[in-house]
Amino acid sequence: MSKQLPPPGMTAHLQWNPNAEKPSTKKDLTYGIVDLVDYGKEISGNTLENALQNAMHYTREFNGGIISAPALIGAKSITTPAHRFWQKSYCVRSTEIYGVDTKGIYGKAGEPVLVIVHGGGVEPIQLVSFFASHNFAFLSQNEFDNLLEFNRLPTGKTIRMYTFNALTTGNQKIHDTYGIVLNDTQTRSTPELVCLSFTMFNSPLNIARTGASEHLENYYDRISALTNGVPIENPYANMSAPIMPQVRPLKLGQNEFIRAVRGPDYTYVVYEGRQ
Repeated sequence: MSKQLPPPGMTAHLQWNPNAEKPSTKKDLTYGIVDLVDYGKEISGNTLENALQNAMHYTREFNGGIISAPALIGAKSITTPAHRFWQKSYCVRSTEIYGVDTKGIYGKAGEPVLVIVHGGGVEPIQLVSFFASHNFAFLSQNEFDNLLEFNRLPTGKTIRMYTFNALTTGNQKIHDTYGIVLNDTQTRSTPELVCLSFTMFNSPLNIARTGASEHLENYYDRISALTNGVPIENPYANMSAPIMPQVRPLKLGQNEFIRAVRGPDYTYVVYEGRQ
């Protein structure tokens, strides 16, 4: 029976210099796309909040992180349809938050904006109010105002925020936590449709959902080889401004682009390492 070697750096923490005070017991890894393909671990739960809770518990225990939409798209873009990432749908650590920009920080005051947070967004407790039939939960207006004005998530963590126009391919590491803001026009510019070409697929909403991933076209080519068209969901295209900010955790469909989470497949992919 052949032995599977650990990924590069996995045993580094076991190597001890006798002149050092004591050996390090903490992994210090930064994972790339290939590592996610080879060593990503699946964590599931019987509800959305339970699955996210299990995944977050694992990453705290093993100093890791949960794969976001850009990371999973990158991983799928270099695999064949036989790989496990193409065999089912996965939840991702990417969240859409749709609310009103009351202070006009990213557009006209009183108009809605869409913030897509990669690498974070909501905690399991916030998903207790998740409406499965509508695919969203809520933030308070104050929490949304703090995100827009101070770049602060409800957890208190401060993240980097980009407007769509400032976003360029390759600016982000795949494990970073950051937000992308689409104004009202950009959010509504893509109706719900079935994409029959990459030009249709390469819209502001889809680019933001992938974090402007450099792997987007290669990912699309793999999907289109499996289906006649790629369905795109945009619940905001004809939606009026929400009374309270709506939160939609995302998933990556088996042979589809990112869709709002629907049961019963609540599975995240996690990696060990350090962000």
